Amino acid sequence: MAVYDSDDQVLPMEEVIRRAMLANAVQQATDASKLLAPETSRGGSFHRRSTRKSDEDDRKEEA
Repeated sequence: MAVYDSDDQVLPMEEVIRRAMLANAVQQATDASKLLAPETSRGGSFHRRSTRKSDEDDRKEEA
Protein backbone atom coordinates (compact mmCIF):
# COMPACT_ATOMS: atom_id res chain seq x y z
CA MET A 1 0.00 0.00 0.00
CA ALA A 2 1.37 3.41 -0.94
CA VAL A 3 0.53 6.77 0.58
CA TYR A 4 0.69 9.84 -1.62
CA ASP A 5 1.14 13.50 -0.76
CA SER A 6 -0.70 16.40 -2.38
CA ASP A 7 1.75 16.34 -5.33
CA ASP A 8 1.01 12.64 -6.02
CA GLN A 9 4.45 11.64 -4.75
CA VAL A 10 4.79 8.42 -2.76
CA LEU A 11 5.66 9.19 0.85
CA PRO A 12 8.31 7.17 2.68
CA MET A 13 6.91 5.03 5.50
CA GLU A 14 8.78 7.13 8.10
CA GLU A 15 6.93 10.24 6.90
CA VAL A 16 3.59 8.43 6.95
CA ILE A 17 4.22 7.37 10.56
CA ARG A 18 5.40 10.86 11.54
CA ARG A 19 2.27 12.47 10.09
CA ALA A 20 0.01 9.90 11.73
CA MET A 21 1.64 10.48 15.11
CA LEU A 22 1.32 14.25 14.68
CA ALA A 23 -2.35 13.96 13.73
CA ASN A 24 -2.95 11.75 16.78
CA ALA A 25 -1.21 14.23 19.08
CA VAL A 26 -3.27 17.11 17.69
CA GLN A 27 -6.49 15.13 18.18
CA GLN A 28 -5.56 14.29 21.78
CA ALA A 29 -4.75 17.93 22.52
CA THR A 30 -8.05 19.02 20.99
CA ASP A 31 -9.96 16.47 23.07
CA ALA A 32 -8.14 17.55 26.24
CA SER A 33 -8.82 21.23 25.61
CA LYS A 34 -12.53 20.49 25.26
CA LEU A 35 -12.47 18.82 28.68
CA LEU A 36 -10.56 21.68 30.29
CA ALA A 37 -12.59 24.50 28.76
CA PRO A 38 -15.90 23.17 27.43
CA GLU A 39 -17.30 26.66 26.83
CA THR A 40 -14.65 27.31 24.18
CA SER A 41 -15.37 24.08 22.34
CA ARG A 42 -18.81 25.33 21.34
CA GLY A 43 -17.28 27.98 19.14
CA GLY A 44 -17.96 30.83 21.54
CA SER A 45 -15.44 33.18 22.98
CA PHE A 46 -13.90 32.44 26.33
CA HIS A 47 -15.45 34.20 29.29
CA ARG A 48 -14.02 34.06 32.78
CA ARG A 49 -16.56 32.30 34.98
CA SER A 50 -15.24 32.98 38.42
CA THR A 51 -16.70 34.52 41.54
CA ARG A 52 -13.87 37.05 41.77
CA LYS A 53 -14.68 40.70 41.67
CA SER A 54 -14.59 42.34 38.28
CA ASP A 55 -11.42 43.91 36.91
CA GLU A 56 -13.01 47.32 37.43
CA ASP A 57 -13.40 46.62 41.16
CA ASP A 58 -9.78 45.47 41.28
CA ARG A 59 -8.60 48.72 39.70
CA LYS A 60 -10.61 50.78 42.20
CA GLU A 61 -8.94 48.98 45.10
CA GLU A 62 -5.47 49.60 43.67
CA ALA A 63 -6.06 53.37 43.31
